[in-house]
Amino acid sequence: MLDQEDKEDLQYLLIKLFPEQDVFKNYEPTERTLELYIKALKANMFCNMAVTYLATELAAAGANFAYRGKMKGVVKKILKKIKKHYQENNFAFVMCDTIIKFQYLTAFSITLNGYIDTKRD
Repeated sequence: MLDQEDKEDLQYLLIKLFPEQDVFKNYEPTERTLELYIKALKANMFCNMAVTYLATELAAAGANFAYRGKMKGVVKKILKKIKKHYQENNFAFVMCDTIIKFQYLTAFSITLNGYIDTKRD
């Protein structure tokens, strides 16, 4: 069960996430909202990991073709370290943030306390 402070904190996060939506200012979040928020965070983390992996692999593949001869071994070692670093420390992509916000906006709204009741009137 969410206490009042938890509800206020979650409402603050939702208002910051969706500043253009008044619905988050007018209705309190519920436990279901918190569950959905955690799910959205996990989805955002997965998206960032996937895009980071894709970007580092594509960058490394291009660089591998560019070097031939004695330098190729050195370049491969450097690229391996760079890929490892960025794949362990994921980038935060605006694209992922935007997709997750768009995907979860309606679901967040529906979980707010009293939101559905006002839409039926």
